[in-house]
Amino acid sequence: MIKAFIQDLTILITRLIFKIIFRLEIEGVDKIPQNTPLIIISNHHSYLDPAVLMVSSPRKIHFVAKKELFYNPFTFFFVKLFDAIPVDRENPKPSTFKTVLKYLSENKVVGIFPEGTRVKDPQKFGQAEEGINLILSKSKCPILITYIDGTYQWYKKFKIKVLFKELVKWEELEKIQEKERVKLLMRKVYENN
Repeated sequence: MIKAFIQDLTILITRLIFKIIFRLEIEGVDKIPQNTPLIIISNHHSYLDPAVLMVSSPRKIHFVAKKELFYNPFTFFFVKLFDAIPVDRENPKPSTFKTVLKYLSENKVVGIFPEGTRVKDPQKFGQAEEGINLILSKSKCPILITYIDGTYQWYKKFKIKVLFKELVKWEELEKIQEKERVKLLMRKVYENN
């Protein structure tokens, strides 16, 4: 009860900060299904991206986050508060995948940055991590394609926009070769921006 209150208060304050300072705009919220498991995938250009997505979604997001954030005194509070899922990017453990699938089986929302790290050039996308294929094939849940604009070198524009673009059903991906699935999803993230 107290944790939920702190979560809601943190989101409210952070949302106000982003609205006032960064003139945050959000489009496509109507594409977010309610009461179903959901994977949100997005580009990743800045440390701000998880917070921006968190305050833009009406549903709480549990992010897959690099394990180092759980040992950093500045980020530990937030990753623990929002039940982030630690991942060792060099050697992913089965426990990471089990936790993701457990959250999805409970109709929760899991946020994933498939590139696995921040990509400095906002015009290009990096190599997507292969682990997401396992999550997609095991969960078979819908994927919300999302694009964040303005967090890369935010201090130059002070203008951030989140676009929830398209809901992709597992049935659409099932017909595609496994190694091509994540490439297709990342193309959808970056196209027409």
